[in-house]
Amino acid sequence: NDAIIQTGSYNGSDQQGNSDYNNIIFIQSKQVALAYHNEFNKMWGSSTGNPDINTAAFSTYKTVSAQNIFNVNGTTVEVYFSPKDNTGNHLKNMISTAGNDLFFGIYTFTDNSIANQLKDKYNAGVNTRGIADKFSIPFAAYNTLNPVLGSNMLVFNGSFTYHNKVMLADALTPSSDPQVFTGSFNWSIQAQNSNDENAIIIHDASVANQYYQALCRDFTEL
Repeated sequence: NDAIIQTGSYNGSDQQGNSDYNNIIFIQSKQVALAYHNEFNKMWGSSTGNPDINTAAFSTYKTVSAQNIFNVNGTTVEVYFSPKDNTGNHLKNMISTAGNDLFFGIYTFTDNSIANQLKDKYNAGVNTRGIADKFSIPFAAYNTLNPVLGSNMLVFNGSFTYHNKVMLADALTPSSDPQVFTGSFNWSIQAQNSNDENAIIIHDASVANQYYQALCRDFTEL
């Protein structure tokens, strides 16, 4: 009954905890915790305390998740693991639902199909603003969005890392299914097709508002 999972962008290092921009979220849910536990066991190769290298599976050798959508005390929570759960497509599906606003903060943004979708939403009148780390500047996704968003897209050029992986859909419209996308998943082809990553989508106006305030703080600081 006390099962808790932690996800978000945070890696376990001094720099990540003290200097880099990150987020952590805790979810108390036996069902969601079991989803992560089952994913771990695929890579562990066993459901016991001893790993089995003969059955351990990573990347495309893993299987599709048995369940992706959960009800956590009335809140819909979606959980996806790369590369078998088509995580990037679920991010795009979430973006497609936005009718009022989209806010994002991202470390690695190289998937140009996501950038083009954000560009189309902006051109359709959806309020779109974001922050990207300097790591993403050389890639096509940045070159697609920067001329369109202009001052609505900021780049973190500091000594450390803007390590968030966050997308918010309709955070300012509580009646329009506000959603938060976060986890370890970067917006890249590698994260979609080969890396072992996790992503979570939370349908909750209060959580979306907290993430929105955090991104506003980051945007103001930059």
